[in-house]
Amino acid sequence: DLFLNRVLKYEYTEIEINSKIKLMKENAELSQKIGFEIISNMHNIFAQGLELINKKKISPGLNIIESLRACLIVIVSVVRGKEVDITNYLNRAEDFGKTLLLKQKEK
Repeated sequence: DLFLNRVLKYEYTEIEINSKIKLMKENAELSQKIGFEIISNMHNIFAQGLELINKKKISPGLNIIESLRACLIVIVSVVRGKEVDITNYLNRAEDFGKTLLLKQKEK
């Protein structure tokens, strides 16, 4: 959360954001290998969001940061087996993922 607050203010380094992207991609791969598709997807969406921010294809406005947070909330809820309704977060994260796919196709 602290990192996302700094991203919102453009207060991050290239090394820092790239390490977060790498970590999320590695976690996505591990999650996929053990069959946790939802967790894998959330990690991938988060990584793609950071990549597009880093490439200046999207700006880290409040809506983008909240969508990234939604990914993290889904991950934590599923991993910890929380008995809470995460439908809104899951929908927001998935919609964000669809938006990112469109942005990646743009030149």
